[in-house]
Order: sequence, then structure tokens, then C-alpha cells
Amino acid sequence: MEKNKSEAIEKALNEYIRQIASDLDLTPQEIIEALKDALVSAIRKELDIPKEAVGSAIKIEENGSSLKFLVNKDFVKTIPEDEAVSDWIEFPLSNLSRVSIQTAENTLKNRMNEKSKEKAIKRIAQFSGEVVTARVIRRDPKTKLIYMDVDGVECVLEPSEQLPTDRYAPGDSLRCLVLGAKNIPMYGQGVALSRSSPDLLKLLFTLEVPEVADGVVRIMGIARKPGRRSKVAVMSIDPRLDPQGACIGYKGQRIQAISRSLANEKIDVVRWDTDPAKLIANVLSPGKVDKVEVLDPKNKRALVYTTPDNIKVVVGEDGENVELAEQLTGWTIDVREGGPDED
Repeated sequence: MEKNKSEAIEKALNEYIRQIASDLDLTPQEIIEALKDALVSAIRKELDIPKEAVGSAIKIEENGSSLKFLVNKDFVKTIPEDEAVSDWIEFPLSNLSRVSIQTAENTLKNRMNEKSKEKAIKRIAQFSGEVVTARVIRRDPKTKLIYMDVDGVECVLEPSEQLPTDRYAPGDSLRCLVLGAKNIPMYGQGVALSRSSPDLLKLLFTLEVPEVADGVVRIMGIARKPGRRSKVAVMSIDPRLDPQGACIGYKGQRIQAISRSLANEKIDVVRWDTDPAKLIANVLSPGKVDKVEVLDPKNKRALVYTTPDNIKVVVGEDGENVELAEQLTGWTIDVREGGPDED
């Protein structure tokens, strides 16, 4: 009778393994490993075995998909007569109480979720460094994390990777950069995304501008104040091709598409130059510069002269234009009204 009951349990478990493996996209072996953990937890609870003693108290014998659980006789209160001489006593699964079975079910469920999550994370993390379209699930008001869905997998936008201009309304679709799998504070292991990375902007140019994708137009530098404004310095290896025009597109269509993907972030496309003075003048666009004086090439310091009516545009709101120019060029830039001959 006991043997028939154990065989019935084993048959049911095998069917359960096949079904769960199919539903969760896991291998039968992954299910079996989780099942072993779950049943060991149940047997430990049934026999009141201390957690720290499990390793020496319970062992498992496997024969294909068949599992036999053996318990050290020191932890068994009643030993069958035919097994009295053995140090290890077989524990039939039919001996599990309802409470212990519930323990096994809960442990198995947790292990399944962990395994399924691990597999899903690996699947999306393989796109690290690429752009994906993610759908907003929800915002956690406590942690400020944004939960995003990428192909059915929950991913996370940390506060530092968000755009202040995004609404993040549930259901919104946003283009994001996959940063990869990592341990995310106040979340745990997961796939991190970014909306604020300069690399996202660079990849959007690659996706929207064929000449960038082909390598004819090269992005030489990017400076970004996420959600507000960016500067992108470009050059062309074909002297007949205008790199700025290629990036902006007919009637601004290409640059507008990129800007829309970033919550209408303003993007200045400027021409790259190996001459620091010319580059600084270009990067300060749309401000008009009269002269750039290189003060200290070694420490990269330059002085820019402009007219009183242009200085606000050159400096930008709250110094934003100069800040981005410094970020892109790596130079410290001072701006002055008038010309080099004026006090």
C-alpha cells in the first residue's frame, strides 16, 4: 500500500515537472534541483531537523527522474525493523504531513520564481549596450524606481538613469539603453536600463542616421544634460558629405525623431575640428563667437570673446551652453564681452 502511494506521488511529481518546465521555460533538470530543495525543506520540517544540520542529516539518491530521500538514523525517532542496521533510513514522501507538503509547495514556488527570473534576466542582459523599446509598468513612490517591461521581462530605471522630462505614465513606450544585469539598490538582481546615458544618444543617431550607421559620418564627442540639452560633434570621412546636414536630415526630420525619443531634448549638432580654438567656437553654437584665445594648451584653458548682445546665448541659461561645451571638449572656457584688445 505504501509502495503504491509512493509510486503515485512519484508519477504525479514527474507530470508536474514536465508541465512546470514547459510553462516557465526551464529545463526538467532545473525543476528537479528546485524540487530537491523543496522536499528537503519539507522533510526537515517534518522531522524537526535543525537547519544547520541538514547537510549531515539528509541525502538524496537519484535514479533518472526518481528521487529517494535518506535520513541519518540519528534524526529518526522510529526506525523500521528491517532498516535497524543501516545508518541511513529511507523517508517515504507519503509520510509527509499536510503542513510539510505546504512547506514543500512554497519552497518550490520560490525556487521556480528565482530560476525563471534568473533566466529572464540573462535573456535581456545579453542585449547590454543596445537600444530596446520598454513599456512603463509603474513607478515606486518610495524608491523612485521605474519598473519597465522589455519583452515580458521586468527591468528597472534607477533615479540617476531617468529623464526629468519623462512622464513615466503606465503603458508609455520609451527607448532605453540596456545597461546589463546588476544588483540594483532597493530592488535586488535585475536588468538595469538608462534614459540618461550619452551612449543612448549615440545609438539613436546610429539608428536614425544611415551615414552614421555606415561609418561615413562619425560621432567624435557627446555632452549631455539629460532631458534638457545635448551637443554632438560630428565629422565626415567623405569631404563631399556635410556631416551636420546628414544628422539633421531633410527639414530636420532625423534630429526631430531622435529628440522625440528623448522627451524633446534639444540637440545641437556641431562640426568637429582638430584645432581646439575652432572646435570651441563650433561647440558654443548657436552662440556667435568673435575670437577664441588659447591661454594654456597644456592645462586646456581658453578665453572666448563675444559681443554684448551675443553673450547670453554663448553662455546659455544658467551657464548651460558653456558647461556642455566644456564637457564635450575637455577645455575650461571663460567667456568675455568685447575683443582681446579691450580691458
